[in-house]
Amino acid sequence: MKFVKQTYTEDISIDYNEFIDCTFKNCTIWFHGGSFSLVNAKFDNVRFGCANQAEVTLSFLRMVRSVNPKLLEQLLNQDQAPSAPHSVTVN
Repeated sequence: MKFVKQTYTEDISIDYNEFIDCTFKNCTIWFHGGSFSLVNAKFDNVRFGCANQAEVTLSFLRMVRSVNPKLLEQLLNQDQAPSAPHSVTVN
């Protein structure tokens, strides 16, 4: 859905929504892994939470950071992600 010039003061999921000129105050913004858009959003005393597939991605990013923080920085700054192989094994 598309939301314009709304103010949110209760916890909200941003997945599959578009927020334009919206304000988020004193709430938790939840991300589950779906697409979203935030345009000119304002944040006042917010927290961010990840669940479902986004939580899995966050765990992966934490693992990369634990191996070498510079690797995480490189990953976050890539213009385009490398092609993934057909199968991956992590030991």
